[in-house]
Amino acid sequence: MDSKTTIQDLKDAVRDMCQYRGWGGEKAIQNPQKMAMAMTIELGELMEHFAWLDNTQLEDLVAGNMPGRKSHIAEELADILIDAIQLARGLDIDVSEAMLRKIEIVKKRQDDPDYGRTHPHLYSDREG
Repeated sequence: MDSKTTIQDLKDAVRDMCQYRGWGGEKAIQNPQKMAMAMTIELGELMEHFAWLDNTQLEDLVAGNMPGRKSHIAEELADILIDAIQLARGLDIDVSEAMLRKIEIVKKRQDDPDYGRTHPHLYSDREG
């Protein structure tokens, strides 16, 4: 479905959901500040599904051997993405443009020989 659904399709679906629920007034745009705060709550709920997993359990999850947990993680991720889309709609952010611009920034950081030294917290304990 990812290959067929555009970000605009998702924005429209979120708008339709908000209109159906009566959220965000006539334009169905919720308060961006509240959406940012809601995302942190949803991120905490997502993290609950990873708390206390040992490496073997994490490998099982990645390998697809924990379908129930994966389903719950997908629901929490959807909540986060819905809030992010509402935030983007509220601030009129072009999601594709913002993401592609950020990807270029990250690539440039990798090419900067001083970046890891000046920002060591971004490189500690990271793989690949």
